[in-house]
Amino acid sequence: MKKSELIQMIKEEIRSLLKEEDYSKMPLNQIASKIQRDWKNVDYTAKPYLSAMYSLDDISDKYGMDSGSSIVAYFLSNATSWRGPVAKEIKAELNKRLKKVYGK
Repeated sequence: MKKSELIQMIKEEIRSLLKEEDYSKMPLNQIASKIQRDWKNVDYTAKPYLSAMYSLDDISDKYGMDSGSSIVAYFLSNATSWRGPVAKEIKAELNKRLKKVYGK
């Protein structure tokens, strides 16, 4: 077994022991569900973007005339009041996905 495979296996085991989610492999609609579960009183400004995320699998998908990336970006800009460990992890993942799209 390669060292990198062993490290990945250990990370996955630790994640499962800590019951952390691997958001990098989740479609956006599943992430939206996790957000809804964690953020009890979703801010009214973020709510329409969270609802739109339920219709998206990937950040490259479209929601009507809007791009998935714009939906995610607007959600993040309106989700500043959502805090905690789950919020931190999910926001980091959504920002990573945006960086892949915009290359920044």
